[in-house]
Amino acid sequence: MLRKTLRLRLLLLLPLLSAAAAFAAEPTPQEAPQVVYLWPAGHPTLQGANEKEITNPPQSQPGQVIRQFKNIHNPSLEVFLPPKEKATGAVLIVAAGGGHRELNTGAEGYDLREWLHGLGVAVFIAKGLKPISGHFPFERFRDNVEEIARDAKALGLEYAGCAWIPHQIFDEKTAREAIAVFNRAGEALSRHGLKFFYHTHGYEFQSHGSGTLFDLMMAETKPEFVSYEMDVFWIVHPGQDPVKLLEKYGSRFELMHVKDMKKGAQTGLLTGKSDVKNDVTLGTGMMDWPAILKAAQKAGVKWYFIEDESPASAQQIPLSLRYLERVKF
Repeated sequence: MLRKTLRLRLLLLLPLLSAAAAFAAEPTPQEAPQVVYLWPAGHPTLQGANEKEITNPPQSQPGQVIRQFKNIHNPSLEVFLPPKEKATGAVLIVAAGGGHRELNTGAEGYDLREWLHGLGVAVFIAKGLKPISGHFPFERFRDNVEEIARDAKALGLEYAGCAWIPHQIFDEKTAREAIAVFNRAGEALSRHGLKFFYHTHGYEFQSHGSGTLFDLMMAETKPEFVSYEMDVFWIVHPGQDPVKLLEKYGSRFELMHVKDMKKGAQTGLLTGKSDVKNDVTLGTGMMDWPAILKAAQKAGVKWYFIEDESPASAQQIPLSLRYLERVKF
């Protein structure tokens, strides 16, 4: 069981997150949807809350959907699969309107599901979750950061980040240009109460001096304005050690993508690209998660996100959640 002190918040989504998946047939309207509870034994802080969980309608009939939740005690994902003959291998995770403890799932949730099923898209409806961070293109941080601030605040985000620096060859010149953009963007976002972060993607580990271009980025970006999101997959892919980086840079890493890599996949690459089939269920790949999570906890990582882009993501994510409930470190 994960230690409560870690506060491992498994936020699987932005308001809309798409991934590839393969699906079985949808349950009939009389059957309840598949439900994945993020804390099967109860949320560590919401469990035992004084307020009673309220639903509307109060007592739903078979086949009738609940359209409003209040005082949510146990965050979950409701899984609605499209008819097998229509399934396209796409899944959309929907965070309907409302808030962390109150959720309206009418037109934004269940009604949207009907339309998406007609397109062959599976729907995961999030209950009791909220978006924390979002990725925005590098060019928008460079050219119109105020627009990003507006969008991030409208979505209720705490963090706005960049996950890719456009480049033909990632060299010192490109890195220094990005450093300047990140420092300016981070300072601008801070005036709106938002935090900027950069998401590692592997190509930053080109050699530079006695270290790497990633070391240069860490040294030249301002800690008060620029944080980092460690994507564990994209640290191991170029042949780096996530534990050593967490020990070296500590609190600069505020966010983490928890993502495993298939055993035998090639590493030591600086491309920032990999076959999505190399994304596997947590605990089944090559990552040493007990050591990584222990180092992340010590470093002070605040937010953890499961990311799974494989064709089997719909099947793998629940298994990854179960692994994180059991792992000891």
